[in-house]
Amino acid sequence: ARGGYCYASLLNGRCANQNSQLLTKIQCCCDSGRCWSDGSSPELCPMTGTDEYQKLCTQLQTGPGGGPLPGGGGPLPGGGGGRPGIPQVPGIYPRPPYPGPPIPFQPQPGPDQYPGLSIIQTQNISTSITNMCEVYRNLCLNGRCVPSPGSYRCDCNMGFRLDSRGECIDDDECERNPCVNGECVNTAGSYFCQCPAGFQSTATRTECRDLDECVANGRICNNGRCVNTEGSFHCVCNAGFEISTDGKNCQDMDECLIRNMCLNGMCINDEGSFKCICKHGYLLDPTGRFCVDIDECETPGMCMNGHCVNTEGSFRCECMAGLAVGLDGRVCV
Repeated sequence: ARGGYCYASLLNGRCANQNSQLLTKIQCCCDSGRCWSDGSSPELCPMTGTDEYQKLCTQLQTGPGGGPLPGGGGPLPGGGGGRPGIPQVPGIYPRPPYPGPPIPFQPQPGPDQYPGLSIIQTQNISTSITNMCEVYRNLCLNGRCVPSPGSYRCDCNMGFRLDSRGECIDDDECERNPCVNGECVNTAGSYFCQCPAGFQSTATRTECRDLDECVANGRICNNGRCVNTEGSFHCVCNAGFEISTDGKNCQDMDECLIRNMCLNGMCINDEGSFKCICKHGYLLDPTGRFCVDIDECETPGMCMNGHCVNTEGSFRCECMAGLAVGLDGRVCV
C-alpha cells in the first residue's frame, strides 16, 4: 500500500490539518483522519458504519485455503505489545469501537512505508461523490447540509452558529445579555431568563418584564392608593392612615399619640381620624386639633352692673360697691 498525506479535519468543506507523516489510506481513514491524498486531490475518508468504511477497514486474518496470513495474529503497531523490528507508531490503526478484527501486517520494509511494516493492499473505493450530504449523513449536526461541487457548507439551526471548522455549535445568547432585569441561563440552541421578585417572565421565557403589583394583587394598599414602580410598588395612604411595617398596606394612624393633640380636651381615635372633646370653658379650634379658651366676657350682658374678667377656661365678675355676684355668677345684684 502506498503512503500518502492524511488530513485530520474539515474546515469550511475543505481538507485541513495535514499530517507530516506519510500514512496509507487505511492508517489515515481507519483511525481519525477525515481526508487522504496520494499526491493528487484529497478525497474524503468514508464515515464509520458505511459500506465503504467496512470495505476499507475490515480485514480478514486468513489467507487462501484458510491458513493464517504471514505476520498475522501479532499486535498492531501502536498497541500495548510489539515484536522486534516493528516500530511503535501511535494512533494510525483502527481502535475500538471500529468493527471487525485488527488489520494484519507483515514485517516487510518498503520504500515509502515505515521500516519493517507493510499493510495488506485493500480495495479502493470510488471517490466520485456528487452529493457529500447524502453520503455522509452526520455532517452539519445542529444544522442543514448544503452540497456544492466536491464540498458542502452548513446552514445552522436557530440558536447555533458556525465555528472555525465550519461546524454548527451552540450560540451562547447570554453573552449578549438578553435578560435585562433578570439572569440569563444558556441552553443548547436557546436560553431562558430567571426573573427576580417584581418582574415576570414572558411566555417564551426570553425576557423579564415589570410586574404591575397594583393590577396583579387587589389586596395591597388598602385605605390608600397603589403606585407601580419598576420592579416594585408603593402605597400613598389616605388621610388618617400610615404605611404598615411591611409597606404593603395602609393602617390607621392613632393621632391621639401625637403630643399636645386635643390640648385642653380629650382625644378620641377613630378609624382614619380622631376627634377632640373640649373641657368646659373651651372651644374647638378651627383645625379640630386642640381646644382654645372661650372669652365669656365678650358675651353681651356678661357681669352686668360690674366688670368681667376672663380667665383660662372661665371668667369672674367684679361688682361695684354695694353689689354682689348673683347666684348664676353672671351678673351683679
